[in-house]
Amino acid sequence: MNKFNYILLYLIFFNTGVYCQKIIDSLENSIKTETVLSKKIKHLHEISDQLKYSDIDKSINYALDALEISKDIDNEKAVINSSILLSELYWSKSLFEEAMNMALISEELSKKYDYQKGLAQSYLRMGAIYSSLDNYDKSSDYYFKSLKVFQEKKEKKLEGIVLNNIGTNFSDQKKYEKAKEYFSEALKIAKEVNDSVGIKIGLTNTASVLSNLKESEKAKKMMEEAIGLTKIDEINPWYGANVLNLAILNEKLNNNDNALLLFKRALIIFNKLGDEFYISITYNRLANFYFLTGDYQKSINHAIIALEKGKKHGLQRVILNASNTLRSTFFKLNNKEEAYKYLLLEFNTKDSIYKEENITKLSNLELQYKFEKKQQEKRLEQQKKNYIIIIIIFSLVLTILVIVFIFKQHKIKSKNNLLAKQKLETELESKNKEFTINVLYQMKKNELLTDISEKLIEIEKGAVKSETKNAIHKIGSILKKNKDKDVWEEFELRFKQVHIQFYEKLTQKHPDLTSNDLRICAFLKLNMSTKEISEITGQRVATLEATRSRIRKKLGISNTQIDLVAFLSQF
Repeated sequence: MNKFNYILLYLIFFNTGVYCQKIIDSLENSIKTETVLSKKIKHLHEISDQLKYSDIDKSINYALDALEISKDIDNEKAVINSSILLSELYWSKSLFEEAMNMALISEELSKKYDYQKGLAQSYLRMGAIYSSLDNYDKSSDYYFKSLKVFQEKKEKKLEGIVLNNIGTNFSDQKKYEKAKEYFSEALKIAKEVNDSVGIKIGLTNTASVLSNLKESEKAKKMMEEAIGLTKIDEINPWYGANVLNLAILNEKLNNNDNALLLFKRALIIFNKLGDEFYISITYNRLANFYFLTGDYQKSINHAIIALEKGKKHGLQRVILNASNTLRSTFFKLNNKEEAYKYLLLEFNTKDSIYKEENITKLSNLELQYKFEKKQQEKRLEQQKKNYIIIIIIFSLVLTILVIVFIFKQHKIKSKNNLLAKQKLETELESKNKEFTINVLYQMKKNELLTDISEKLIEIEKGAVKSETKNAIHKIGSILKKNKDKDVWEEFELRFKQVHIQFYEKLTQKHPDLTSNDLRICAFLKLNMSTKEISEITGQRVATLEATRSRIRKKLGISNTQIDLVAFLSQF
């Protein structure tokens, strides 16, 4: 990471408001008195955000409280926002595993509840984590995913943050032209939405790449513009870092007087902040400045202070830079013994840094492996859920298809049965008509034979010869006999063809019915009137009425409302 990018940890989510105890006290009172849990969560988020640059541990505790309450009241959106906040806080403490866990939780829930802004912020957090682990491909992949959503949702301010982060990735890889492109776009957006923080960040970041592109004059102007946006009484790491970077730019442009003033100003700011890291860096920069301007004693004095602070706080790169300056200075002063001493310290520090970097790389690789494993497990779990959903959907579709098929088959069967029934009824009706016509024909035939018989009787009465009378009488008897036999036999035959099981069912249920009763029931089954039956059977109407009454009793029909014909139709 180059000297300009030291400030980026402060810039990504920098809060313009100076830490204000009054705001903290007010929020803490609100948390104690607030009874509406959704509002309490909001206050917890606000106080956590206020504390993240001054008391990170306390900030994390408030964010954890917000997360627990969000879970208790099943507020999914609040759970997502709390997880995103915790991911940021853990990341700022370099607790990358915890940060990634929170980001994965927020990602999963955002997908589940289709919360696009939460999803984009989850991707942003993942991008920042992978960037800290120097995995720029993965980092940029998540940043661009995040950028796409923010652009779709027209979240301009957040879009600018992502563009700055993408630019930082390119800057760290020394791809300064690409970094300049993204920083410039972020600055343009910040100006569009009048985002004062975004403007400061855009100016600072653009100045950093311009410096690396050897465009120091342009870089200096942009840095001055950024510092000019700062309030006179504003004391914060961002302001101090910018003053320091502006001093370095003036040094490059050989504006030594301005450079020295700015270095001293930066040192005052960092001393007020108590920021030992930046104090030691500033002492190293002053030592280098005095070395380049030939004031070797001041160079040694400042380098020794930087070295002592570096050893005290375990800042290996501060020790390396201080020992390098001391070695060069004593070499210039021809003090080989002191020069050799600091040369050894420089080599040993380089070796320590190399070992630390290797350990860090291994740790980073291990972390990335864990992240990939967790994400793979989540993907497999999601795939499993998807397979189950697919199987359920397939089963439902298949079930619906089977039901539809069965329904259609049932419908077809019902239709076929209806058609068969209609056909049967049509055939039955046709046969009944045919049968009735035949019976009527037999009736007419019998009537004709009866007329002939009666006429023969008259002829017989008028005949003289006994042979003639005997012959006529014999013919009449034969006609009468044939008439009764033919009609009934024909009736029995045709009736059984049409109503196959009528006699069987009727006698099975009512065995006391006589053969004459069965005949009368058969005529009634054909819906024939008493008069028609009388003409066929030769029985009187009164006799038939009595027979019908007797049949009703045998069939157990005591209710006069029940029609005998309708009753017999069920057999």
